[in-house]
Amino acid sequence: MHYVAYLDEFGHVGQYVARNHPKYKTSPVFGLGGMLIPAHEVREFAIYFYKLKCQLLSYDLVHDNPGNLPAY
Repeated sequence: MHYVAYLDEFGHVGQYVARNHPKYKTSPVFGLGGMLIPAHEVREFAIYFYKLKCQLLSYDLVHDNPGNLPAY
């Protein structure tokens, strides 16, 4: 059986200088997460994920990002 990996990375958004810096001392973080699904399930998962994403983002898309949040 063949599998497809869906992977995503995440990281800390912000500046880092040093641990003892008065303002920029939050340690940078990086990670990777994901899942494996059987290859024959890829199309069904992609459709489900696209519909879910459209539903969750619909308010912001219709209202042109009302909270003025950055893309990250």
